[in-house]
Amino acid sequence: VELPRADTYPVGNILANRSRNNVFDMAGNVWEWVIDPYEQVPNGEAILRGGQYGLVRDAAYRLVGDPESGSFYANAGIRCAADEVADPPNANVLYEDDFTDINRGWPTEAQDAALFGYHPPDFYHVEVSQPQQSVVAFRGLDEGDFTAEADIVVDHTTSTDGDFYYGLAFRRSEAGFYAFTISSRTDRWQLFRQDGTERAELASGSMDEMGGLIRLDRMRVDVSGAQITVGLNGIVVAQVEDGTLTQGDVGFFVQTLDEPLAHVHFDYLVIRPYSDAGWQQ
Repeated sequence: VELPRADTYPVGNILANRSRNNVFDMAGNVWEWVIDPYEQVPNGEAILRGGQYGLVRDAAYRLVGDPESGSFYANAGIRCAADEVADPPNANVLYEDDFTDINRGWPTEAQDAALFGYHPPDFYHVEVSQPQQSVVAFRGLDEGDFTAEADIVVDHTTSTDGDFYYGLAFRRSEAGFYAFTISSRTDRWQLFRQDGTERAELASGSMDEMGGLIRLDRMRVDVSGAQITVGLNGIVVAQVEDGTLTQGDVGFFVQTLDEPLAHVHFDYLVIRPYSDAGWQQ
């Protein structure tokens, strides 16, 4: 919780913390004592906000007397009463975005055959509105070895059988970029390197039960040196060696083949230091 290291706060400034007896007591201070602290939480979890009042249920009484006396509650805890609670930074995350904040730096632009930008309340969308077109949107990151995961869903198309691909682009530099893309219409995937106008396919194949318009797909890319591992919904689909591109941006790619319009929502993106853990066996 990010709070000033030293400051004072008016007692009772948060009306929701007032008891039914109209007592504020310390409720409203940024930190307040409460009776009956939380039980122990599982490893890896932490309580960010909450608490309970106590003694006479929610009357906000605070006992005055000898704390060693057996007639007093021996347990006490501390509660955060801040208006806003920020998640603590995670040292194992290089970049994370759920696209609820439109000021995170992703491009917003409308072109003749494409558009990309924020889609309220919590998506970043990329649309291609002509057949045989493609567009890629980058955030302005610079990553070398990493593991990236993105939750992606197709919002709508204008045909029921036109083909199109969408997915993650990575290690983008002036020389080009890699892309791992899927086609939920044909249940096919591909991994390629784009060098200017030339495309080199590194791997391709098919996989059943892609989400498409029905549900989110989680796409994952692991890159370490020349090794590239890609997978979908926890399952590895390809591992290749290609050291042409070593560092660069991360973003999203959409391409239409014979589909007139494809509108794709990117719901979540996280980039962590490289790890090959977490794949289904």
